[in-house]
Amino acid sequence: SKEMSQNLSELQERINNYSVALATLRKNTTQGDFENYREFRAWTVTEYLSDNSTQAEKDLANQYAASIRAVVFNGKSIESNRYAVDRLFSEFEGKYLALMADQRKGDFDALRNTLKSNIDAALLEGNGDSVRAAAERGKSWIGEFVFDRSADYDTNSANITLIRDATLLAIEYERSTDAAVKAAKVAQANSDILDLPGLIAAINVQSAVDDSQKIRTILENARAAVSGISYDFSQSPRDNLASAEAVMARFSQDLYEQRLMENSTTVGGIRADGKTIDGKTADYPKDSDEIWGIVANATGIGDDASATISRVTPTLDPAAGTTFPASGSVANVLSNGKVLGAFDVTLYNGGERVTSFSGMYCIKILLPEDMRGFDSVQVAYVDEFGDVQIYDARVEGNYLVFETAHFSTFNVYGNIILHPHYDIYLYVVLIVLVVLLLVFLIRVVRYDANGGQGSTPATVFFCDGEGSLPENGFTREGYTFGGWSRKADGSDPISADAELSALGKIHFLKLYAVWNKEEVQQ
Repeated sequence: SKEMSQNLSELQERINNYSVALATLRKNTTQGDFENYREFRAWTVTEYLSDNSTQAEKDLANQYAASIRAVVFNGKSIESNRYAVDRLFSEFEGKYLALMADQRKGDFDALRNTLKSNIDAALLEGNGDSVRAAAERGKSWIGEFVFDRSADYDTNSANITLIRDATLLAIEYERSTDAAVKAAKVAQANSDILDLPGLIAAINVQSAVDDSQKIRTILENARAAVSGISYDFSQSPRDNLASAEAVMARFSQDLYEQRLMENSTTVGGIRADGKTIDGKTADYPKDSDEIWGIVANATGIGDDASATISRVTPTLDPAAGTTFPASGSVANVLSNGKVLGAFDVTLYNGGERVTSFSGMYCIKILLPEDMRGFDSVQVAYVDEFGDVQIYDARVEGNYLVFETAHFSTFNVYGNIILHPHYDIYLYVVLIVLVVLLLVFLIRVVRYDANGGQGSTPATVFFCDGEGSLPENGFTREGYTFGGWSRKADGSDPISADAELSALGKIHFLKLYAVWNKEEVQQ
């Protein structure tokens, strides 16, 4: 009985009322969750303290606990509110560890000297050069150890003590001539320093009864690689540990990618030429010009799912004139580096655009040529509350990879590093500059004994350098030193105390010692 416009007006009013009620409900629920999270973080700060904490530590913890509790809910998403709390907590952690390091510097220096003394005490009378060389290497590594201010005192103490333990094993290894004893010391270092049994156990934990043959092969290869590691006593414990960690890192990456492929529904994407790619596949094209998306743990996604991943104009780039809502997190993103570009990611299921889902999704996109050569990559989008959300991303080869629970236009940011195609040119330029520096700025004078013995170090100085020739270090039986000459026969003499500036502009000069025969008294 009403006009269509009146019916639509009433319907729109109801929708608006529903939207307001829903937004209020979300805000109230989100605010309660945020306040619980804020209190948890403040409590965590105070948990850093103990009965032995100094007054400075207590003052720092109380200051940051109060600052965290003072953060006010801004009415937007819980992520943006948590960001303000997490930023304060991270700041506290850094200052607390730095304070601990400063307070215990004297204790750590004393520990360093004790560990060196332990090594000296292990040396015996008559030890060979190789044994003493092992001891000197260990003491040098202990002396060069830099206190890690991002870790606590106990962690730093354990790491520097590990150098002492490895050095004592190296001394015993070098002292023995028995092959069986040497093998036993290597095995002990593999266990005590590298913890190879622990690495094997970490690999075994990753196995499951229903693993595919590919995953079993990855696990077997990892066990074989770890079992093949042999401690090198000529290298520092840090270098040995880095080699073992590299083996585990390769294993973890291989296992991650294989499980991702086996537990994922890979949906269609679009190629660089815009043509659609349909169907499911267990392997994504790692080395093609195709842009793909991988959806992991895609609950409810059918076989006919498809996706479009297309490059678009960035929506969060002030330099390009685009606008974005005010948010504390925007400044954090933009300060991280250059806006590289943006991708619109849309998922369809049964022909319908997917707007609600559960779980996290992994997106893997082949980067265009102009978006490669950057590090510390992040992606950001604007959520339904108008706030900017940030994801840490990573670069695997030429692919951008990140996890998300949202499909939208993702803006990509990264710190600028030199594009790999230009590396060779940089090296060439640097070499040319160094050569020019040597040719135009540096003077080198070498000295020839001219029949004598001993040594006189070469003199290196800038073209306008001041000073005089060095003291002669040569001797010749039956002769006295009479200065220098540009020629071996002494025909172009130079005073022994001549100024460097008097040598002229020759960049590489050789001076010969001049000898005067001593008179023999009758």
